[in-house]
Amino acid sequence: MAATSWSQLDAFRIPPRVTPRLRIRLARAIKADKIGTMKLPRLCAAAAVTFCALFCAGSASADPKGLWLAQDGAHVKVGPCGTALCATIASPKSAVDPETGRPWTDKYNPDPAQRVRPLVGVPVLYGLVPDGPGRWSGRLYNVDNGNSYAGRLLELGPTTIRVEGCAIGWFHIVCSLTPLLPISG
Repeated sequence: MAATSWSQLDAFRIPPRVTPRLRIRLARAIKADKIGTMKLPRLCAAAAVTFCALFCAGSASADPKGLWLAQDGAHVKVGPCGTALCATIASPKSAVDPETGRPWTDKYNPDPAQRVRPLVGVPVLYGLVPDGPGRWSGRLYNVDNGNSYAGRLLELGPTTIRVEGCAIGWFHIVCSLTPLLPISG
């Protein structure tokens, strides 16, 4: 260890009545503390870089575009629409609506003119923009009641995405989490 000069000790305002031996010990303690505090910012910086590398970087498969299978059996196609992503119904859960015996239509749409349109091609997620690694935020259209909500699409891995949406009721909040699996081909 290098010798500590008296001028360095004076910079730390060690009282002159302290014995030379104690002054040297104090100087070493101060110097050790100074070195320790210099290491702390470097350690924090290294930890921040590591944390960001693990949690801030998107995965290589962070692209939900493609054909996905919903839990109810419907097929949902995710693809670009302008600068955002959208999801449309590629095929409904069954060929015919059991209530009408005819092909599914958007029968709960708030616009009466839209209630006769086929359910195939109806956008169920629209305006999805990146909201973090593997996350997109936009609007969710619920074909079961004709309402739209704030929604998110989350990539859970290369083989699963999840659609999330919440609705605020009079006295409660109802949230739905729907996982989707990829369809090959």
